[in-house]
Amino acid sequence: MPPGEPSGIWSAAALLRAAGAAIGSAPLAAGGGRLPVLAGWSGDAATAATAELALVAGLQAAMSDRLTRAAVVLSGYADELDAAQRSAATLQAAWDAALPADPLASLSEMALAAVAGTYGVVSADLQLAADVAAHRLRALTGEVVAVDRPGRPVASTLGWADPPPSEAAVRGAVLAGLPVVWGVVAHREAAALADVTARDLAAVADGDVGAAGPALARFGARGWDPVAAQALWARLDPLTAGRALESLARAGDSDAYAGLRVALGTALATAANPRCAAGLDAATRSRLDAWREPWLVALAASVAVPPPRAAGSTMSGAEVQGMLLTGSRQAGLSPGTRYASTVAVAMVTADRALRSSSTVRPAAALTGARGPTDDPLLAVARALDHDAEAAQAWLLAPLPGAAGRRVGEQLVAGRYRSMDPGAAATSLAAPTRRSTPSSTGSAAPSDQPRRAGPAAPR
Repeated sequence: MPPGEPSGIWSAAALLRAAGAAIGSAPLAAGGGRLPVLAGWSGDAATAATAELALVAGLQAAMSDRLTRAAVVLSGYADELDAAQRSAATLQAAWDAALPADPLASLSEMALAAVAGTYGVVSADLQLAADVAAHRLRALTGEVVAVDRPGRPVASTLGWADPPPSEAAVRGAVLAGLPVVWGVVAHREAAALADVTARDLAAVADGDVGAAGPALARFGARGWDPVAAQALWARLDPLTAGRALESLARAGDSDAYAGLRVALGTALATAANPRCAAGLDAATRSRLDAWREPWLVALAASVAVPPPRAAGSTMSGAEVQGMLLTGSRQAGLSPGTRYASTVAVAMVTADRALRSSSTVRPAAALTGARGPTDDPLLAVARALDHDAEAAQAWLLAPLPGAAGRRVGEQLVAGRYRSMDPGAAATSLAAPTRRSTPSSTGSAAPSDQPRRAGPAAPR
């Protein structure tokens, strides 16, 4: 008896046929991508959304057609299988009738040969039907993963021995040409990844240094993705990130410390700099822009005086930012102009207040001379080394509460006189050359000769 259950295949075909009918009758597919509720919507976002709606409507129509054709293929094979099983049952009855009642009696060779020959023909026909059905179903799958657009015929379809297409291939084919939809999907996936990563980093901050490995393995290079970077920093407190780095440093795990600093620094610069999102769709860029500004304001507040410190941490918010900026510089990224004019300016303001004689300085405050490896302001200068616009925004920004003094003036006249002049000049040489205040408050051209750094105190 040929194996298989025709009723199960008929049921699967009925499900496909019902799914195809439901998709084909959906409002978007039925209206050709036009929805009455969006009739009065206009603008760039409306144009982008309308284009994608039309494309989705076409994909729905193509999917409805493919499901309907797949149902026909399955139903046809179920019919063939049912007919073959009925024929096999008839042949079995004929075979049983041809056998003599006496086991010792001679067999009817002609009758047995006729039954066997007929069964062979039935089996061959059924195998051919199975091969044809499988080929047609794989051809439909090939349409989904077509190179140009899903739903269009392709020159070559998947053969019998080809493996099924991967989930990534199907996903890429379905979402191709749908940047808004792709952005929504990416946002959901990034949110799930960020949730797990933030929990891992909180565990590292609490002393479980073993959680750093899984966090780096999962997040890794995703810091270059603006959506993933935004999702992480929307969930991760900067001081928790600092405590995680501090925990790894205390444990002596230099590799994990270096890897995490670069990963978090990359995510920081990617999330802070709108230029990193230039290639995304307009809807995703708009969402990131709306999130970025209040986030930068909160970051600036995190370096305020007195510095908010997490339990068990000896680092201020400015020091955390300095560590993260070191990581972003190692990745070759700049945090951008808005970070420079908000968070970086707040770091200078906090440093000035901590050095004021009228301020009660916490024990771990930024006091005394600092070397080039642990000074947050030097980390800012180095991170902006190759970003002239951001360097200008930082050095020319008015310093709050400093009676009209600019950041650059504070750095030169009020900050680095407590340091070795040579180290200070070397660290600030590049950004100082890029931007020097003029009488009008504008930046001088970067190709004009400038002094390399602050002068030594006399």
